[in-house]
Amino acid sequence: MIYFFIMIVGIILFFFSNQFALLLFFLFAMPFHNVSFNDIPDPYNYSDNKSWFLVDSKHPGENEVLYENLKRKNTAVFFIHPTTYFSRGNWNQPRENEKSIKLIRERIIPNQATVFFRCCDVYLPKYRQANIYSFIASKKNSKRAFDIAYDDIRSSFAYFDKHYRRGRPFIIASHSQGTMHANKLLKELSGNQEIMSDFVIGYLVGYKVTHKSVHPLPICQDNTEVGCIVGWNTITQSGFKIFNDRDLVCINPLSWKEDGGFVSRQYNLGSMGFSGWFGQTILGKPVLFPIEENLVGARCNGGNLEVETIDSNNYPVRLFALHAYDYGLFFKNIEKNVGDRIQHFFGK
Repeated sequence: MIYFFIMIVGIILFFFSNQFALLLFFLFAMPFHNVSFNDIPDPYNYSDNKSWFLVDSKHPGENEVLYENLKRKNTAVFFIHPTTYFSRGNWNQPRENEKSIKLIRERIIPNQATVFFRCCDVYLPKYRQANIYSFIASKKNSKRAFDIAYDDIRSSFAYFDKHYRRGRPFIIASHSQGTMHANKLLKELSGNQEIMSDFVIGYLVGYKVTHKSVHPLPICQDNTEVGCIVGWNTITQSGFKIFNDRDLVCINPLSWKEDGGFVSRQYNLGSMGFSGWFGQTILGKPVLFPIEENLVGARCNGGNLEVETIDSNNYPVRLFALHAYDYGLFFKNIEKNVGDRIQHFFGK
């Protein structure tokens, strides 16, 4: 009997290993209490540069420029980072949580936000992000945690618009939880013609963004259209899906089209991976990872972006399919595309 039980457990783990690992991950992050007013961290003051991870593509308070070619740009990017708070200690990230900050500085900024450094001044606010468990928590706790996080996004964008953008065209870019908030922000902004006349594009990546949820904003249909939205969720062929909805927005970043056609790896200008969530750094500064050309082809299928088998060891984080590399796998294509759309916006 014991052997039969072991066999059944083995079969379940083989076919549902992703789901089992996710369950353990979420349980590890589950707070032991409901959202309480007394536990809500103090809000950020966005007039203080220390409430931003990036201002003008630089770490506030540091004279050092992170990357080359950072003269004042004619376009600004408001970037909303993904979930990096995995502690069960609270429903919303305390303001100076070292582990969360380390992940953003050493993984999210190099692998995601820097894709916009050539074209734009990037502004990346800190916010009281919701704990990862909020995605599967009870509706009451989930809503409260995400509402607290969104209050910060709304406030930081208002400050960005008034003090940092300075009338320049702008892009909203995001990932994961950041995209949840970006979608809501754009819905609120969509009726403001003065602001939206300066809106170039929204890169709403790595979340359940559907055609219905972004309405009335259109989905981009080519590589130069502006005033529209693109998004995708990356998975392996026939692999585990975080989101399973045929209404999902899936724009193939190798073609910038919304269709099911496979696009060969020869059109992949360069991918940037990382070996894990926590890796080596040099003197505490972010490590840039090598660009790998022609790594994978991709196609949209059933709302998700399927990629070929990845022949590289730089993409091992697979807990949420290829969610961690939604930007990195198409780094150079995104970098080129944002430049193309800005040129089109200015009529060049």
